[in-house]
Amino acid sequence: MDSNLKEIKLFYASLGIFSFATSIIEIFVPLYFLDKGFSISSILLFFALTQLGRFVFLPLGAWLSCSFGAKKIMSMAFVFSIVFYMLLREISDLSFNFYFSSVFYGMIQAFLWLTILVHLSKISPDKDKGKIVGRLSIYTAIASATGPVLGGLVIAVYGFSSAFLLVVFLIIPSIFLLLITPERSMIRKIHFGSVNIKKVYPDLVANGFFNFQEFLGLIVWPIFIFIILPQYNTIGFIQTIALFVSIIAFHFIGNLTDKVRKKKFFFMAV
Repeated sequence: MDSNLKEIKLFYASLGIFSFATSIIEIFVPLYFLDKGFSISSILLFFALTQLGRFVFLPLGAWLSCSFGAKKIMSMAFVFSIVFYMLLREISDLSFNFYFSSVFYGMIQAFLWLTILVHLSKISPDKDKGKIVGRLSIYTAIASATGPVLGGLVIAVYGFSSAFLLVVFLIIPSIFLLLITPERSMIRKIHFGSVNIKKVYPDLVANGFFNFQEFLGLIVWPIFIFIILPQYNTIGFIQTIALFVSIIAFHFIGNLTDKVRKKKFFFMAV
């Protein structure tokens, strides 16, 4: 088998398993805090600190990726994710663990998504980069969509503690799949001084609003459903159905954009 093709397939499998594992508990984290007796303001604080941690540690993630290789830092983020879920399992009040876990989670996000893109760029042939990114997006989306229904059932029957342990157990094979092939990233120095803020600030603003949207989606959406239907298995089922509908919608919209004027289509959506 071609080494690039093998690396891509292993990468698909690793990230798919990781996405499935984290999706089991991700939507239920705000509800976990509610179950522990935390206030809505405390939950908002937790995720706000997460976003702050993500912003602060993003340059470090870039430097580490260039210094040691993207795949090594990605695997480190997987390991840190295990640590994070074990820490989350022990949170009981607004203690050091609460604040540390929130910033730590932001650091994981900073290390993870940047290195995914860097590694993907190294293993993708130039003529197939778009196809490979598209397939990876589909596979991870499907993996993420199937997790909430399982998470809801596990929480409803066995509780949050068992759900956290299940997530940890599933992340472990994703680490091994990632590390069984050699590092592909070039080790090089990174020069932050060469970054032109005037050129990249629109991207930074767009990324900031995307993160804010994601921030609200992880908090408001699950709490809103829980107020209406306070059953974990029902919430997981609704989330899974909603995500599968989103996948179908994205596929439909992607086909339409090739047939309809993009500006016209955009204004229809707005």
